[in-house]
Amino acid sequence: MSERVGLDPDLAAGMASVLSRGILLLDGIVDELMRTIRASADPLDRALDAGAPVIAPWSLPIAVAGLRHLGEAGRNALQLMRELGERVERQRFASSADDASYGLGWVSLARAGALYGAARRDPAVLEDLAPSAVASLFRALTTRQAEELLEAWPVQIGRLEGAPYALRDAANRATLQHALEEASLPADSPRRLAAERTAQALDDAAARGLGPVQLVVLDLPEDGAKTDMRAAISIGDLDRAEDIGVMVPGMNSNVEGSMRSLTWNAGNMQLDLRSPAFNRSEVPTAVVGWMGYESPTENPLDPDRFVGGDHLADAGGEQLNRFLGGIDVTNANARVTVLAHSYGTRLATYALSTGGRADALVMYGAPGVAEGIDTAVEIAGVGDGRVYSTKSAGDLLGSTGNVIDDAIRAGATGAWGNLGVDVLGEEMSDLDGRPNADPNDASFRAKVFATRDTPGHGLGEEGGSYSGYWGPPGTDSLDNGARIMLGLEPAA
Repeated sequence: MSERVGLDPDLAAGMASVLSRGILLLDGIVDELMRTIRASADPLDRALDAGAPVIAPWSLPIAVAGLRHLGEAGRNALQLMRELGERVERQRFASSADDASYGLGWVSLARAGALYGAARRDPAVLEDLAPSAVASLFRALTTRQAEELLEAWPVQIGRLEGAPYALRDAANRATLQHALEEASLPADSPRRLAAERTAQALDDAAARGLGPVQLVVLDLPEDGAKTDMRAAISIGDLDRAEDIGVMVPGMNSNVEGSMRSLTWNAGNMQLDLRSPAFNRSEVPTAVVGWMGYESPTENPLDPDRFVGGDHLADAGGEQLNRFLGGIDVTNANARVTVLAHSYGTRLATYALSTGGRADALVMYGAPGVAEGIDTAVEIAGVGDGRVYSTKSAGDLLGSTGNVIDDAIRAGATGAWGNLGVDVLGEEMSDLDGRPNADPNDASFRAKVFATRDTPGHGLGEEGGSYSGYWGPPGTDSLDNGARIMLGLEPAA
């Protein structure tokens, strides 16, 4: 899905030529040093040579030391030439190949060196780079240079879309450890609680033995509220995965209260992918639990966070687009599926109709999509005919078609469980009471599949104690999500 661009191959070839000429100059210097060494070793012959300059007694050790350093410099230069030659070939391929394997963005080697030097002093120079430019930069850096940036600026590198995910994982784990060890943080501070839940989610995932676990997003503002914390954990290696799923949760989600269950759900999908039905144990896959936005609340008295509005979906959609853009440039050949639940479907449809791209979109329990979208074909960032939706028969959310009616019914009976969640606003209606488009309606033209074994609107929790849309492996909703991730059609 990437635009095919690359490092400037002509500039790289020119640099290789300059370096080659520099090595030839070293040969002349080595010859002069060798002549000095020979003369110093036989000063009597030198002294009998009329008109020859007298060799100082200290010239021998100086010449030997100089030769040794030149030899080391020459070896380093030759190694650099070999690496540069490999890059030249890769970038020539990137500029001429028919596929988009190296969708990197134009960052010349000269500019990469300048950016690296500037970033060593101030990481802010990296923050305005597009993910494609970031990916290009890190492909140009040596392993040691990338590690130096990580050691100097772990917070900034950890959230840098386009940087290798293995590097971001190491950076984010360093940041997480620092937050856990901050003695000055109160036990009930949002930063500490979010850090603790994220650490627990990582431990839970590692204990399940589902392969690499990567902390690919972590943002824990020191003075932030609970809703300001961000995290995302991948079950599987995002740098190498051939099939990737990104799980986007709905309202009332946050790192402190949701990260463990969201990560557990991602593990559930991985277990499903590895089941005999799909047999993907030998093919790298990754499923991300993405808590990368501020989710809304059901409280209409809090207009800034009320679920009936679009602004949090819009803001979250921009963040999701940036995350997807990072995947697109670091692992351009991967098939990417967005798996969205409830309010997350509004966010995802906004994102994928405003520049975001994915190979497929799966909506679970959607009470309504983003404002202004009436049919699946308007979600332009998704592959042709790859918009899917499902709603369990037990999911009564939004069944009346009006947020006010839902509120009255819930308030009169006090039976929130009949709606499937503790919500009233997630009808996704505009304030005039007109509901947004229902993706499960035939007029929307999504591919709708049945979910028969999910009792309500919720999600699975850690330990599989609740059979939600992303609950235990083997359910209709997970099986069909796995099929779509692999490019297949859902079962009837």
